[in-house]
Amino acid sequence: MIIQKNTSTIEDHVLIKIHDSIHAGHGVIINNQFYDINTENNGCKYIDFDNYRFIEQNKNKFSFYAIKVQNNSKITWGILKNTPWIYVEN
Repeated sequence: MIIQKNTSTIEDHVLIKIHDSIHAGHGVIINNQFYDINTENNGCKYIDFDNYRFIEQNKNKFSFYAIKVQNNSKITWGILKNTPWIYVEN
């Protein structure tokens, strides 16, 4: 498991729970609250948590990360407007 984050205070075990839930296709319970999984227009699954949108890598892109997903990696991005991103892979 690879986790890269810059300024986020979200604990690693929470990031892993979100990541695993997105790639399993179901929501997640964190601190007794349920966070449902949603789907973007492009088919990518995501969960909104703590002002972040955690979204799976789009495998249909032509990028280094999309190629990794095409080769069975599971990648989740945590995106917050105007702040650094979070990256989780396994």
